[in-house]
Amino acid sequence: MKIITHYVNVKTIRTFFCLFLISALSSSQATAQSGSFTYNFVKGWLIGEGYTISQDTYCNLAEGESCYLNLTFYQNSTCTVVAFSDDDNVTDVDLYAYSSDGTIYQKDTDRSSLARITFTPYSDRYLHLVFKNYASSSPRYKSTVYLLVGYK
Repeated sequence: MKIITHYVNVKTIRTFFCLFLISALSSSQATAQSGSFTYNFVKGWLIGEGYTISQDTYCNLAEGESCYLNLTFYQNSTCTVVAFSDDDNVTDVDLYAYSSDGTIYQKDTDRSSLARITFTPYSDRYLHLVFKNYASSSPRYKSTVYLLVGYK
């Protein structure tokens, strides 16, 4: 009887060890591929609010540089767009959404390293999204600025 119990315990320990090893390896790979603590926090925050992430991109931008993305947003879906940096060097990220005619549909130009716009289009809408490293404490250094787009 003790041999069987010992066998079960060794098997259980081996199973837990294998699961631990697999989870440790996969989580370290996921962290390396998906960015920093700030990135994972913001993405988790959006998912926690019920958003499905539809776009996930980034650009390395020096102060004053911009990056853009063109997307179609569909009617009656609540959409959110978040631009942010995990670099302490970046002090202000701005976010603009332009309609196809070039007018500003929505923007967030507050002095913060995170910019967010949320909207529910009444019809399908093609938008030109621009995210910008507006201000940095080291202006020539290219910092990573992320853009996440979610809908629900």
